[in-house]
Amino acid sequence: MRALSCMCAAVLAVILAGCSGATATRPPAVEDGERLIKAGRMSEARDTFASIVAEHPEDARAQFYLGVALSAMGDNEGARKAYEDAIKANPGLPEPYNNLGVLLFDSGDAAGAVSLLKKAVKLAPAYAEAWYSLGLALEETGSLDGAEEAYVKAVEADPESSVDPLIALGQLSLNRGDLENAHEKMMEANKAAPDDPLPWYNIGLIRLKQGNADEGAGAFMEAAARSDSEEDAELMYVMAEQLRRMQKFPQARNILEKLVKSAPSPDVKALSSLALVLEKQGEVDGAVDRLHEAERAAPGDAMPLFLLGNVLARNQRFEEAVAAFEKVLEKDRDGKYRAETEKRLKICRDALEK
Repeated sequence: MRALSCMCAAVLAVILAGCSGATATRPPAVEDGERLIKAGRMSEARDTFASIVAEHPEDARAQFYLGVALSAMGDNEGARKAYEDAIKANPGLPEPYNNLGVLLFDSGDAAGAVSLLKKAVKLAPAYAEAWYSLGLALEETGSLDGAEEAYVKAVEADPESSVDPLIALGQLSLNRGDLENAHEKMMEANKAAPDDPLPWYNIGLIRLKQGNADEGAGAFMEAAARSDSEEDAELMYVMAEQLRRMQKFPQARNILEKLVKSAPSPDVKALSSLALVLEKQGEVDGAVDRLHEAERAAPGDAMPLFLLGNVLARNQRFEEAVAAFEKVLEKDRDGKYRAETEKRLKICRDALEK
């Protein structure tokens, strides 16, 4: 679920401070726990709130924040119990329903998530995040009209933070084939969050579907310029591959070189794709070097060697191609490349005999 996280609870102190499930006063330990969550010190926050709920199980706010800390630490079962306890302590508090709904959605129970999220938005009709969560859950269950309505409610509830529901609305239109409306929603999302790469990426996809390759490529480059090479690596790779297949080689190279340079460890997919771009640009030696780098990074993977053999063969470096294809046969234990490799190996050997 894009942008859905129980971490949103870290900014709900003002909302929760007046809830009927909270204790009449705000014990210093609760304040400390809230500060720890905001600082990302989740294990300390967990311990703080666990101590509070042990003495005050009726404190819905503390139960809720305990769930936030546990969820952030990957203890979803513990978080689920804490949210359930928060609901028992104060059934009128909407945030535990939302966060519990997100947990159910992430575990594959979209229908269960819908039930909880409907309770959240009934309790708090202006709860934008819960409307967005509900939209995603409804979409997963196949209720597309209900999902669309929920996304619209999310935008109306919080126009200043509407990028995710706007993207979701655009994607619904895109899936229905309504490219104009999809483009309109993505442009609205872009206006709401101009530094977010995802609206630009979707604008690029829409432009491609409309037959405008140049504008599509331009939108991909805008997305790439706003992407973090680590956090958005998969998105950047997908865009680069699309640009490569469109024969927009300079643009694809720009993105792939950025990925390769910033990767904490060699990125085999990016290196391999970059090699194919370099070959198309006439830099065969550079392509070969990149594929050797990919081979070293993944010595058990036959794919870089298969690509290497093909690059060498296409450039009539048959002796090197034979060596590469022979290594493919040694490493291709599941037989994925075997038939094609044997065919190309024979062609290279025949060329050497002439």
